[in-house]
Amino acid sequence: MMTKVTVISISGRGRNATVDLDTGESRLLRRDILKEHGLEKGSQLDTQALDKLTAESDRRRADDYAAYLLARQEYSAGLLRAKLTGKGYGSQLAGEIVRDLAARGLVDDRRFALLAVESLMRRKPAGRQYLIAYLRRKHIAAELASDTVDRILKDVDEVELAVGLLRRRWGQFSNLDLERRRAKAYNYLSRRAIGYGAARKAFEKLTDEETGN
Repeated sequence: MMTKVTVISISGRGRNATVDLDTGESRLLRRDILKEHGLEKGSQLDTQALDKLTAESDRRRADDYAAYLLARQEYSAGLLRAKLTGKGYGSQLAGEIVRDLAARGLVDDRRFALLAVESLMRRKPAGRQYLIAYLRRKHIAAELASDTVDRILKDVDEVELAVGLLRRRWGQFSNLDLERRRAKAYNYLSRRAIGYGAARKAFEKLTDEETGN
């Protein structure tokens, strides 16, 4: 025999409502679902039906939240899943929503990775390992991260990249002696995943420019 529960109050404003039950429990349900099923104060329903309505409501709320996020920016599948679970939605529901969005082309890790690296290279250029680590933090799979970065960097000269990066910081080193300036420059470029050879050539180029050699 199914247990019956009674709605004793419905409160809250906006799209969602808090439904208080005679068991002392409360459920967060969408108002459109309440309307569709004719639920109001005093309504009775069994717990199985209530669980189904709650699951349906959670799905719609999660769909709305995902749509809100994607309207603002691109997300990788893993990053969007993390956002949904962080909002309190279960991992199974989050996975279902992300898979559905991916099937509709609204979530695409390959597209996301390419756009993310292109954007970072415009704002804050870096070497290969830095870029791969950046994508991995965005929940991009290792192989896709590596392939994407290689695609972006295939026509990029590492020495030219190092020169551009170092030129931005060169003024900060102006009051240092040569060896301290070199150490600072190499350390900075290393943090941007620039190899030693490219860092050395970049440093020598800017030093020569400064001295007029």
